[in-house]
Amino acid sequence: MKKTTVILIVIYAVFSLCSFLSAEEKEEKTEMQILQEMLTSYASEKSEANFIKLIDRINSNIEKDYQKGYMTAMKSYIYMMHSGELLDQSCNYFDGMSFGQKFFLGNIYLEKKDYKKAIEIYDLIIKDTPNITCVWRHKGEAHYNLKDYVSAEKALIRSIELKEDHTDAYMWLAIVQAEMDKNQEALKAVDKGIELYKQGNPGCEDEEMYEYYELKADILVNLGNYGEALAVYEKIMPDHPDRENIAEKIREIPRAKEEISE
Repeated sequence: MKKTTVILIVIYAVFSLCSFLSAEEKEEKTEMQILQEMLTSYASEKSEANFIKLIDRINSNIEKDYQKGYMTAMKSYIYMMHSGELLDQSCNYFDGMSFGQKFFLGNIYLEKKDYKKAIEIYDLIIKDTPNITCVWRHKGEAHYNLKDYVSAEKALIRSIELKEDHTDAYMWLAIVQAEMDKNQEALKAVDKGIELYKQGNPGCEDEEMYEYYELKADILVNLGNYGEALAVYEKIMPDHPDRENIAEKIREIPRAKEEISE
């Protein structure tokens, strides 16, 4: 069952509770019935007109302080549902879009975690403009999230071939190769990514850099290099935005302290 259907059923269930209201609450029941009818109309035909009518009605209730919490939650859901509808409609105009607009559309689907649709769009872009490194990088990320690591690795390697100093592509390649148990290759990729990041951001020790070092330590653990991994974790832990997570990783290193002391 689709998420949209499930949420609509929940909303209708809330509306149906109105049948148990007292006579004094009849006015509220009537308003709920009106909203149910409007929501049903919108669900069957997600037109701009039905959307505007429904949102205007909800806003009116919010202004009147009527069921404000519930109305605000419903408003958020309607906007979310309508944004997906508009996004799908925008694909009808794909051929008339510029490269940047097409790439933006693909990235929206990537952000929405509709990875198959994102890949579909990236492939269409690549068909016309095959040598844009960022498209391959994002395509690799989409394949990774679908657990298609072979396709992800190919896309990321192509991204690096097109731009040898593409820091982000190296980091994603390391992530993918670690999932494929290609940890030696992953370590080379993350080291190259860190090197490039330092070159582009001299003296910078920001959250992104900590993520890169954490990834390197994770790969070192995979390789069984526990002493090196521990040294990296301890280096980044004091200023890492998620210190507890790093502390937990340190605790999980098999017999790390005994091996270091030896």
